[in-house]
Amino acid sequence: MALNFKLIILRDTTVTECPNCKTPGALDRRKSTGWPDRIIQKITFRKNYHCNSCKWDGKVFNFRLTKKYKQVLLSYLIITGSFLILLIILYLYLKSIKPR
Repeated sequence: MALNFKLIILRDTTVTECPNCKTPGALDRRKSTGWPDRIIQKITFRKNYHCNSCKWDGKVFNFRLTKKYKQVLLSYLIITGSFLILLIILYLYLKSIKPR
């Protein structure tokens, strides 16, 4: 089993479906209206989009959880558990060595 560490991935908006009409690939990116909107977009990771099918205008979150999030969390758990076991072994080894 290969360890996968990508928990959040960037959404491909060229194939993302419209939140209103559910048509795939109908979204076009729109520019922000001013500097306050650009700051809000950078903080929330939401970008302005327009649907060519139903004329919907709104914001879409550009990131999503990976479909294999359970596998990713298991990978992190394996790494963390291995590190803790290594620390315990190192602690027990150093405790058993007596200073002379």
